[in-house]
Amino acid sequence: MGGSRQALRRVVHAERIDHEAHGAAWRARWHEETPDQRPDGAPGATPSGPDSAPGTS
Repeated sequence: MGGSRQALRRVVHAERIDHEAHGAAWRARWHEETPDQRPDGAPGATPSGPDSAPGTS
């Protein structure tokens, strides 16, 4: 039973490392994209507010 528990912990640990690496790569890609390349609803996807009006720069 102890061997099964250790094997399960190894599998869970490997899965966690893989999941965290995938998440880190996704976040890196997201930060590299320009705001108009992000999916709708993502922060920074569409500028809003008084400073984003055309001709106010």
